[in-house]
Amino acid sequence: MDITYAIENPAEIIPQIKELLAANWAETGFNFAFNPDVQTYQYLFDSGLMVALVARDGESIVGYCTILITPNIHNPEIITGVNDSLFVHPDYRKKTIPYRLIKQAEIEAKKRGAIEFQWHCRNGTPLGAVLEKHGYELQSAIASKEI
Repeated sequence: MDITYAIENPAEIIPQIKELLAANWAETGFNFAFNPDVQTYQYLFDSGLMVALVARDGESIVGYCTILITPNIHNPEIITGVNDSLFVHPDYRKKTIPYRLIKQAEIEAKKRGAIEFQWHCRNGTPLGAVLEKHGYELQSAIASKEI
């Protein structure tokens, strides 16, 4: 197994990873149908606001992490990296791939001026435990309801 990592355009990988996206949504998604807006992903990439970090085993994508790098609207001097998604095929989770994608997200955001990184994950998930183990502090909760 020869895992390679690269920064790619999220709009271009979406068609290649439909099965991974469906598995990700089944595992961690919300209570609405998954239908990614490829045009918006393209716009964000073209604007320099989003990238995809991709892990490949040969030609196959086995994991990905999409991140936004944006100025804070309350103070544009504060640039924040924020995860959009993180998923690794279950067969590859016991390897270093999840952690390497997390670290690469931090590195890439820092290269682009970010001074902090935020991850959104559901309470009680393995990802939350991994993040806490690596120095992240849970700071807020998101409450939602259908209206």
